[in-house]
Amino acid sequence: MRPLLWFGENSPLLEACWAQDQVHHVQDTKALIQALECGVASCLVVDLALAQIDFGSLLTSIHTQWPLLGIIGLLNDTPSFPEIDETISPYASVEQLQAVLARMDERLRQRRLETGEFLVSDYQELAGRMRRLEELAQVGSAGEAVLGTSQILGDLQQTAHQAVDADGIAILMSNDDYDDLTDIFQMGVNPAYLEVCRAYLQSLPHNLRTSYLAEEVLLHARLPEMLNSVPRVREAEAAGAWSYMRLPLIVERRLCGFVAFFADTPDQFNGAHLQLARLFVAQVATAVRNMQLYMRLNQAERQQKTVNRISRLM
Repeated sequence: MRPLLWFGENSPLLEACWAQDQVHHVQDTKALIQALECGVASCLVVDLALAQIDFGSLLTSIHTQWPLLGIIGLLNDTPSFPEIDETISPYASVEQLQAVLARMDERLRQRRLETGEFLVSDYQELAGRMRRLEELAQVGSAGEAVLGTSQILGDLQQTAHQAVDADGIAILMSNDDYDDLTDIFQMGVNPAYLEVCRAYLQSLPHNLRTSYLAEEVLLHARLPEMLNSVPRVREAEAAGAWSYMRLPLIVERRLCGFVAFFADTPDQFNGAHLQLARLFVAQVATAVRNMQLYMRLNQAERQQKTVNRISRLM
């Protein structure tokens, strides 16, 4: 059900909305502001017939403090205000209101894409994605299971799809001298994408290579008219991605490479996805650190067993 904040008196239209949406009804400005501060909804319905309300000042204040909020005005021969996105008659049917709310959802979605922020209505969806990222953290600290590289990589691909809306990912690791990139985890990275990234890294002066690897990239959409001289556009094109993100991978305070996210459709990634991708990459770094630690301990154990075996033979 769609969360909806309603500021006004009881009415037949309000009563009809109770069965359609998750309505939060307030009748005074103090309760309205408290509800907005709590973030109960991303859409506000305002009954402009309320008496003794300075709607000019109120709506200006609300729009300034919550610019992503969608505002629908109930109009009955009352002048409109520039802060109002949609208008509807207080005597309209619930079906007409639902149509207005659907248009408002699309308007807010476009507003979210333009600003790179997410709305109150996204909280439940983002919470579910966060749970997937927490599961990845558990994989990263699963002891001996960390050594099962194929299982970890399978989880990474699935988690990237479910938590970040990515159709594919790549993890490219650099060597100590920052002069090469490899698909060290054998995730099946597109060879053309790997070659483009590797060639550009090697073309840079050594003092600029870490800046390239540490850069955060968010390409909302790869458009045909974009210049291929821009590295992020060349990379997205080589990977066949129409929306593209790249974030640095830092393990134990060392820049080790980057994680890239690919989408098959334009405008798939926005600022909210970038925030989720940062959490994803942090958990990847934890998994890589634990895997490296386990491999070092396992190697030390094998060396000790070899020494003991030699001692017994001697």
